[in-house]
Amino acid sequence: MKDIEWPIEILQNKYARWYEQIVLRAQQRTLPKDTYIEKHHIIPRSLGGDNSATNLAKLTAREHFICHWLLTKMWLKGSKEWSKMINALNGMRAGGKNHGRYYSKITSRVFENIRIYISENRKGKKHSKETCLKMSKSKKGKPSPHKGKTYSKEIRYRMGKANLKLDDIQAIEIRSKYASKEYSPSSLAEDYKVGYKVISNIITNKTFKHLLTEKELSNSLNKKHHANLKFNDAQAIEIQNKYIPRKYTIARLAEEYNVARMTIHRIIKNQNKSFKHLSLGEIK
Repeated sequence: MKDIEWPIEILQNKYARWYEQIVLRAQQRTLPKDTYIEKHHIIPRSLGGDNSATNLAKLTAREHFICHWLLTKMWLKGSKEWSKMINALNGMRAGGKNHGRYYSKITSRVFENIRIYISENRKGKKHSKETCLKMSKSKKGKPSPHKGKTYSKEIRYRMGKANLKLDDIQAIEIRSKYASKEYSPSSLAEDYKVGYKVISNIITNKTFKHLLTEKELSNSLNKKHHANLKFNDAQAIEIQNKYIPRKYTIARLAEEYNVARMTIHRIIKNQNKSFKHLSLGEIK
């Protein structure tokens, strides 16, 4: 049996010797057909290994886990290679419907150490933009993990609060920046490192309502319940007459009548059921 030719230097310790013994022996043996096996890359792909037959070994699930555990002992703690092997070992705990792993018990101490190493390894680290894009693409088209689940009011409140991560001063800043028309919701979301929806809720007064003045709160409620506001026939005709010569925009009319733009839009397009009897002409 030939020794493994590592492309990078490893620690010459007992763990490296045990690792080589297991994988090299596995390449020479023949297991019974009904044995559950997993293919293992002797030199991990993240460290320069390939998919060639000389770099693959057929291992039992237990051997596979032990090999990944031994790999974490073959580099200095904190090194780049060690970090990669810790992540690979953590991934070994993921079981799927087609996996026959891991019926043998893994001690709580080993599992605890894995989780501690992972936590320490990730502290203060940020993903690059390229990595973030890859993560985003991998999740596209997949259903949300929360889909179909129901949560209590208390849990929903906690989840919302955890995602907000903004205080009152920041909320006021966001509203003033947006009002200046120099910032878009997407740019604000990027600046404050929160989701677009969080910014949208602050701008539309769905959150941080306690910061609004009485007048602002009243306007907010009026716009929110604009569907319940009633115009009389004369006002509906007046709105159309103002819009037809293109002297008034929808935004200006909404501001003048203190309603949402959609309300004005429906009157102009003759889509408001309340004024169907006026036979207002639909404006294209």
